[in-house]
Amino acid sequence: MNSYSLISLTAAFIAFCTAIFIYQRNPGSRINLLVSGLAVTVSFTAFTEFVYRLVENPADAYIWLKLSLIWPIIPAILLHISLIYTGRRLKPWMLAPIYGPAAVFALTGLSTDLLISGAMKTYYGWTYALPEPAVLFAAFAVWSIALALAAAFMVLVDYMRAEGYRRRESLYLFIGLFMPLIVSFITDFIVRDLLGIMFPELTQTMLSLGLLFIAYGVWRYEFPELSPAVAAERITEIMPNFLLITDLEGRINRWSRSIEEKLSYTELRGQYVWSIFEATERSMLREIVSSFSLAEMESRILSADGRALDVLLTASPIRGRLSEPIGFVFIATDVTIQRRATERLRESEMRVRGVADNISDGIAITDEEGKVIYWNRALEEITSIGRGDAAGRSLDDICFDLVRESLGDDEFLIEGDRIVWMFSFHITEDLMSGCSASI
Repeated sequence: MNSYSLISLTAAFIAFCTAIFIYQRNPGSRINLLVSGLAVTVSFTAFTEFVYRLVENPADAYIWLKLSLIWPIIPAILLHISLIYTGRRLKPWMLAPIYGPAAVFALTGLSTDLLISGAMKTYYGWTYALPEPAVLFAAFAVWSIALALAAAFMVLVDYMRAEGYRRRESLYLFIGLFMPLIVSFITDFIVRDLLGIMFPELTQTMLSLGLLFIAYGVWRYEFPELSPAVAAERITEIMPNFLLITDLEGRINRWSRSIEEKLSYTELRGQYVWSIFEATERSMLREIVSSFSLAEMESRILSADGRALDVLLTASPIRGRLSEPIGFVFIATDVTIQRRATERLRESEMRVRGVADNISDGIAITDEEGKVIYWNRALEEITSIGRGDAAGRSLDDICFDLVRESLGDDEFLIEGDRIVWMFSFHITEDLMSGCSASI
C-alpha cells in the first residue's frame, strides 16, 4: 500500500467523522445539515481516491475514477452553504441553477468519456487521463472555480462587515471551506492540468482538514448553529410580531416573515433598522444602538408603501457565548388595532356620559372595588354632592352618610328630606357596578 493512498483513506475517515459530529450538534440547522452533507461527499470521493490509487490494473482504476466524478456536487454545496449562511432566502426553484449543472457534469462523467477518458499510472498511483480536446473538463473547471469563488467572496464580505462572534464564525467558515480549495485548485488544476506536472491531487485531503478545522470551531465556540441569524431562523418564520436582527451597527441581517407579509418589504439586508421607522423615532434608535442598551418604547413603523403602524418596540442587545456584543434583536408589536378600538371605546364612553348627564335620574358608576368613577349632574342635584367630591369614594360610604331611613322596596329617605328610589346592577361581570337614584 503506497503512502498516498493512506493519505486519502485518512482524509475519508476524518471527513466522515466530521459529518457525524457536526450533524449531531444541531440536526435542525440547515447550515449544519449542508456542512454535514458536504463532509459525506468529501468522505466518499476521498475513499474512491484511496481505492483507485491502490488497485493494480487500469480497468479497475477507471471504475473508481468514474465513481469519484460526483465531485461536481461539492462546489454546488459550497455555494448553497454560503447563500444560507449569509442570510439569502432561497425558493425551491433557485436550487436548480445551483445543483442542475453539477448533476449534468456528474452524470455525463459517469456515463461517458467526455470528462475523463481513462486511467494512467503515476508515482502516486492511478489518476485520470483527459480526453483530447478536454472541452467539457475545461468547462467543468471554470464552473467549479466560479462557484467556489462566488461562495468564498460572500463569506469574506460577511466577515469584513461582521463584528465580534459573527466575525469569528465567518473566519472559521472561510478558512475551513475555501482556503483548502484555493490550495487544491493550485495543485490540481494549475500545476497538474495546466502546467502538466505530475502532482498528487490534494482536493479531498485539504477539504477534510478544512472540515476538521470547522468541527473544532463548532466544538470550541458552538457555531454555526448558535449565530443570531441561524438561532432565530425558525422563530422568524412563524412569529406574528415584527422581528429584526441587526449587527452592532444597526444594519439588518434578518427579519421575520411577518414584515414581508404585513409591511410588503422584500429586501432589507444591509439597511439600518431606523430607516423603516418614522423620522421622529430615528435619533432615539440610533442612540439605543450606539449605547448597546435595552429599551422599550412606543413607536411607528413604516410599510414599504409608506403606511405608518403604531407599535410597541423592544430593543434587546445580543451577546455571544463569551458575553461579547454581537448585535440586536428588535421586536415590534402592532398595536394599531388596539389603539383604534380604545379610541372608539373612549368615543362611545363620551357619548354615553353625554346622554347620562342630560337625564333626570341620578347615575353613579363604580369600579370593581365599589369606588365611584362616574357621578352625573342629576345625582349632584339630588345628593348635593359634586362629582369631584364623590370621585374615588366608596359608594357604600356615600350611601351610609346620605340615607336617614329605609322606607322599604328600594325607597329611602335621604338628607334634605328627599325620598328616592335606588337600585344597582352589574355593567360587566366582576368588573363594574352601577346605581341609579330617582326622586
